[in-house]
Amino acid sequence: MEINPEVRDRIIDAAERLYAEANRERLPTVDQVRRAARADMNTTSIVMREWRRAQTARPASVTVDVPERVQEVMQAAVATVWREAQELANESLAAAQQAWEVERAEADTLRTELAEAYEQQAVELEACKRQLADAQAAARAEIDRLTAELEQMRERVAEAREHAARLAGQLEACQQQNKELMAVLKAPQT
Repeated sequence: MEINPEVRDRIIDAAERLYAEANRERLPTVDQVRRAARADMNTTSIVMREWRRAQTARPASVTVDVPERVQEVMQAAVATVWREAQELANESLAAAQQAWEVERAEADTLRTELAEAYEQQAVELEACKRQLADAQAAARAEIDRLTAELEQMRERVAEAREHAARLAGQLEACQQQNKELMAVLKAPQT
């Protein structure tokens, strides 16, 4: 994976700073470095793996000469015992280093899977936020439309009431005229 040099430098600078703040007693976590460097989890994980390897240099087999006083007392026996002890120590060191490599590879795989899952969750969260925002906007638009429609209906009802009141007045006037006309028609004619 090709990593932007500027992002790589930012991650390494953040790791160095956090490691210094911890008095070089413990290595910073990938999440701490990711936050400080403002980088994605996958890239941070890859750069941190390289950085940690540089911090934890591989141990080298050490050969130490047998002390001079011991050589004088039992030179042949001690030299044989000493060589055997070094071989056993180096074998133990090699076995421990191999086990450490296997564990580190498993941890790297797990870290990569976690980083990918984290990124996927972040994408899904953003999609949900967008869907919620769209649904809220659509609901607001529908409420605005229904409010405008309700206002128009209220105006129509008010106009209908006014018209009904006018018609009622006209009906009353017609009824009054009708009464007067009937009264004229019923009155004897001279």
